[in-house]
Amino acid sequence: MATSIKHFSHLEKLRGWRQQAFVLSLAERALPNLMLGIDVLEIDTPLSGPRLVDAFWRSLVRQELLIFSQSLDYLSNLFEQFKVRGEYGARPAEDAVRLLMMTQNLCRRPGLRLAKEAGQLSFQTVTTYIEFTEGSDLDEHDLVMLLDKHPLVKAEVRFQRDIHRRLSNAALTDADLNQVRQLAKNGGLSGIGIGH
Repeated sequence: MATSIKHFSHLEKLRGWRQQAFVLSLAERALPNLMLGIDVLEIDTPLSGPRLVDAFWRSLVRQELLIFSQSLDYLSNLFEQFKVRGEYGARPAEDAVRLLMMTQNLCRRPGLRLAKEAGQLSFQTVTTYIEFTEGSDLDEHDLVMLLDKHPLVKAEVRFQRDIHRRLSNAALTDADLNQVRQLAKNGGLSGIGIGH
Protein backbone atom coordinates (compact mmCIF):
# COMPACT_ATOMS: atom_id res chain seq x y z
CA MET A 1 0.00 0.00 0.00
CA ALA A 2 2.91 2.30 -0.78
CA THR A 3 0.71 4.42 -3.04
CA SER A 4 -1.59 5.27 -0.14
CA ILE A 5 1.39 6.26 2.05
CA LYS A 6 2.58 8.65 -0.66
CA HIS A 7 -0.95 10.01 -0.97
CA PHE A 8 -1.17 10.80 2.74
CA SER A 9 2.07 12.78 2.61
CA HIS A 10 0.52 14.98 -0.10
CA LEU A 11 -2.38 15.77 2.22
CA GLU A 12 -0.04 17.52 4.64
CA LYS A 13 0.29 20.33 2.10
CA LEU A 14 -3.40 21.24 2.23
CA ARG A 15 -4.03 24.55 4.02
CA GLY A 16 -6.83 26.99 4.80
CA TRP A 17 -10.23 26.52 3.20
CA ARG A 18 -8.95 23.69 0.99
CA GLN A 19 -8.02 21.66 4.05
CA GLN A 20 -11.42 22.40 5.62
CA ALA A 21 -13.18 21.33 2.43
CA PHE A 22 -11.14 18.11 2.25
CA VAL A 23 -11.96 17.06 5.81
CA LEU A 24 -15.58 18.11 5.35
CA SER A 25 -15.76 15.99 2.17
CA LEU A 26 -14.64 12.95 4.13
CA ALA A 27 -17.25 13.71 6.81
CA GLU A 28 -19.93 14.10 4.12
CA ARG A 29 -19.06 10.72 2.64
CA ALA A 30 -19.09 9.11 6.10
CA LEU A 31 -22.56 10.43 7.01
CA PRO A 32 -24.40 7.19 6.03
CA ASN A 33 -22.21 5.30 8.53
CA LEU A 34 -23.22 7.74 11.25
CA MET A 35 -26.93 7.69 10.41
CA LEU A 36 -27.00 3.88 10.34
CA GLY A 37 -25.10 3.67 13.63
CA ILE A 38 -27.55 6.04 15.33
CA ASP A 39 -30.47 4.04 13.92
CA VAL A 40 -29.33 0.48 14.54
CA LEU A 41 -27.75 1.11 17.94
CA GLU A 42 -30.69 3.32 18.98
CA ILE A 43 -28.45 6.19 20.05
CA ASP A 44 -30.40 9.13 21.43
CA THR A 45 -29.10 12.46 20.13
CA PRO A 46 -30.64 15.79 19.16
CA LEU A 47 -27.88 16.28 16.59
CA SER A 48 -28.71 16.14 12.88
CA GLY A 49 -25.57 15.14 11.04
CA PRO A 50 -26.86 16.24 7.61
CA ARG A 51 -27.91 19.66 8.93
CA LEU A 52 -24.55 20.19 10.59
CA VAL A 53 -22.72 19.25 7.38
CA ASP A 54 -24.95 21.69 5.43
CA ALA A 55 -24.02 24.44 7.90
CA PHE A 56 -20.31 23.64 7.53
CA TRP A 57 -20.51 23.90 3.73
CA ARG A 58 -22.42 27.19 3.93
CA SER A 59 -19.89 28.69 6.34
CA LEU A 60 -17.03 27.57 4.11
CA VAL A 61 -18.47 29.27 1.03
CA ARG A 62 -19.09 32.49 2.95
CA GLN A 63 -15.82 32.24 4.88
CA GLU A 64 -17.68 32.83 8.12
CA LEU A 65 -16.41 31.63 11.45
CA LEU A 66 -18.84 28.94 12.49
CA ILE A 67 -18.73 28.06 16.16
CA PHE A 68 -21.59 25.94 17.36
CA SER A 69 -20.62 25.32 20.97
CA GLN A 70 -23.83 23.33 21.37
CA SER A 71 -23.05 21.11 18.38
CA LEU A 72 -19.54 20.53 19.73
CA ASP A 73 -21.09 19.32 22.99
CA TYR A 74 -23.47 17.08 21.03
CA LEU A 75 -20.61 15.65 18.96
CA SER A 76 -18.52 14.96 22.05
CA ASN A 77 -21.47 13.24 23.71
CA LEU A 78 -22.22 11.22 20.59
CA PHE A 79 -18.57 10.20 20.30
CA GLU A 80 -18.57 8.94 23.90
CA GLN A 81 -21.78 6.96 23.31
CA PHE A 82 -20.29 5.15 20.32
CA LYS A 83 -16.93 4.67 22.00
CA VAL A 84 -18.37 2.54 24.81
CA ARG A 85 -20.40 0.31 22.48
CA GLY A 86 -18.92 -3.08 21.69
CA GLU A 87 -20.80 -3.73 18.46
CA TYR A 88 -18.81 -3.38 15.24
CA GLY A 89 -21.43 -0.97 13.83
CA ALA A 90 -20.35 1.63 16.35
CA ARG A 91 -16.85 1.89 14.83
CA PRO A 92 -17.68 3.44 11.42
CA ALA A 93 -20.19 5.75 13.15
CA GLU A 94 -17.57 6.77 15.71
CA ASP A 95 -15.12 7.51 12.86
CA ALA A 96 -17.76 9.69 11.18
CA VAL A 97 -18.23 11.66 14.39
CA ARG A 98 -14.47 12.14 14.65
CA LEU A 99 -14.43 13.57 11.12
CA LEU A 100 -17.22 15.99 12.06
CA MET A 101 -15.28 16.99 15.18
CA MET A 102 -12.17 17.63 13.05
CA THR A 103 -14.27 19.79 10.73
CA GLN A 104 -15.61 21.73 13.70
CA ASN A 105 -12.07 22.19 15.05
CA LEU A 106 -10.88 23.54 11.69
CA CYS A 107 -13.76 26.02 11.70
CA ARG A 108 -12.59 27.28 15.07
CA ARG A 109 -8.85 27.03 14.43
CA PRO A 110 -8.08 27.07 10.69
CA GLY A 111 -4.34 26.85 11.35
CA LEU A 112 -4.58 23.27 12.56
CA ARG A 113 -3.23 20.57 10.25
CA LEU A 114 -5.74 17.74 10.20
CA ALA A 115 -6.02 16.69 6.54
CA LYS A 116 -3.55 13.80 6.79
CA GLU A 117 -5.08 12.53 10.04
CA ALA A 118 -8.57 12.74 8.56
CA GLY A 119 -7.47 10.96 5.38
CA GLN A 120 -5.88 8.16 7.39
CA LEU A 121 -8.97 7.85 9.57
CA SER A 122 -11.27 7.54 6.55
CA PHE A 123 -8.89 4.96 5.04
CA GLN A 124 -8.84 3.06 8.35
CA THR A 125 -12.65 2.92 8.40
CA VAL A 126 -12.49 1.01 5.13
CA THR A 127 -9.65 -1.35 6.08
CA THR A 128 -11.24 -2.14 9.47
CA TYR A 129 -14.53 -2.94 7.72
CA ILE A 130 -12.80 -5.32 5.30
CA GLU A 131 -10.89 -6.98 8.13
CA PHE A 132 -14.14 -7.46 10.07
CA THR A 133 -16.19 -8.78 7.12
CA GLU A 134 -13.59 -10.76 5.15
CA GLY A 135 -10.34 -11.03 7.03
CA SER A 136 -11.06 -12.39 10.50
CA ASP A 137 -9.54 -15.81 9.71
CA LEU A 138 -6.54 -14.53 7.74
CA ASP A 139 -2.98 -14.28 8.98
CA GLU A 140 -1.24 -10.91 8.75
CA HIS A 141 0.37 -11.56 5.34
CA ASP A 142 -2.88 -12.70 3.71
CA LEU A 143 -4.76 -9.78 5.26
CA VAL A 144 -2.24 -7.31 3.80
CA MET A 145 -2.61 -9.00 0.40
CA LEU A 146 -6.42 -8.79 0.67
CA LEU A 147 -6.34 -5.09 1.58
CA ASP A 148 -3.77 -4.26 -1.08
CA LYS A 149 -6.03 -5.51 -3.88
CA HIS A 150 -9.45 -4.82 -2.40
CA PRO A 151 -11.77 -2.67 -4.55
CA LEU A 152 -13.00 -0.69 -1.51
CA VAL A 153 -9.42 0.25 -0.59
CA LYS A 154 -8.68 1.30 -4.15
CA ALA A 155 -11.92 3.27 -4.29
CA GLU A 156 -11.08 5.07 -1.02
CA VAL A 157 -7.63 6.16 -2.22
CA ARG A 158 -9.08 7.18 -5.60
CA PHE A 159 -11.83 9.18 -3.88
CA GLN A 160 -9.39 11.04 -1.65
CA ARG A 161 -7.10 11.75 -4.60
CA ASP A 162 -10.02 13.04 -6.68
CA ILE A 163 -11.12 15.39 -3.88
CA HIS A 164 -7.54 16.57 -3.38
CA ARG A 165 -7.10 17.18 -7.11
CA ARG A 166 -10.41 19.04 -7.39
CA LEU A 167 -9.56 21.26 -4.44
CA SER A 168 -6.07 22.00 -5.76
CA ASN A 169 -7.64 23.48 -8.89
CA ALA A 170 -10.74 24.98 -7.25
CA ALA A 171 -11.59 28.54 -6.33
CA LEU A 172 -13.59 29.47 -3.26
CA THR A 173 -16.88 29.78 -5.15
CA ASP A 174 -20.32 28.22 -4.84
CA ALA A 175 -19.89 26.44 -8.17
CA ASP A 176 -16.50 24.87 -7.40
CA LEU A 177 -17.40 23.82 -3.87
CA ASN A 178 -20.71 22.39 -5.06
CA GLN A 179 -18.79 20.18 -7.51
CA VAL A 180 -16.54 19.01 -4.68
CA ARG A 181 -19.55 18.34 -2.48
CA GLN A 182 -21.35 16.33 -5.15
CA LEU A 183 -18.26 14.16 -5.47
CA ALA A 184 -18.16 13.79 -1.67
CA LYS A 185 -21.80 12.68 -1.55
CA ASN A 186 -20.74 9.67 -3.63
CA GLY A 187 -24.30 8.95 -4.76
CA GLY A 188 -25.40 8.55 -1.13
CA LEU A 189 -22.94 5.73 -0.39
CA SER A 190 -20.23 5.75 2.25
CA GLY A 191 -16.75 4.38 1.65
CA ILE A 192 -17.89 0.98 2.98
CA GLY A 193 -21.00 0.89 0.82
CA ILE A 194 -23.56 2.01 3.41
CA GLY A 195 -26.43 4.04 1.91
CA HIS A 196 -28.88 6.48 3.47
